[in-house]
Amino acid sequence: MKTFTFLVNANDKHCFVHQYQSEMPTNDLFRESLECYHDNGPVKLDCVKNVWRDFFLIDDLISLYNANIAKKYHEGCGDRKYYKLMYLYDVNMIETDMSDTVFPLSEKATFTFITYIRNYNASYQFEVTTLEEGLMLWATNIDILNRQQRKVLLKYIQKSKNNPIAVEGVKNVWSTSYRIFRPLLTLHIVKTVS
Repeated sequence: MKTFTFLVNANDKHCFVHQYQSEMPTNDLFRESLECYHDNGPVKLDCVKNVWRDFFLIDDLISLYNANIAKKYHEGCGDRKYYKLMYLYDVNMIETDMSDTVFPLSEKATFTFITYIRNYNASYQFEVTTLEEGLMLWATNIDILNRQQRKVLLKYIQKSKNNPIAVEGVKNVWSTSYRIFRPLLTLHIVKTVS
């Protein structure tokens, strides 16, 4: 049985982390994690191993608002306003290495770095022995930053500010955020099966 970590970014405002056990990433896993119906299967990302990504647009307003509000907006308002009320889930699913993790590691392990900022979501993978080493590689490779923003981010990392902390309730997942943009840049790190 494999363990999959779901990183769910809801409407670019809330992040949720869940772990499930299954043999393969399937629609059922996605439905179970989001409690929603979805037709398409998850898409495997090319540039990283054992990571899948999918989007869900939840158009059942009754699940988000009370029935009266849902009925009012569904019947009376234009599409533009209606779609603003819909809930967009951006989901990354990572096959997670569940072995015990004590830093520094005795040998290199694969870590996936998932970056969220506004409408930007990117996945990077590095083989490292410490999270700090991985953070430095991530900061020098992230392509959304300009030179000045990269310099600020590298200073945060070098001064050990906003170090990643373990996410409660799941294993081998760390999270942090950096204020180098206006809004926050959120980073999730998952120890990944290589």
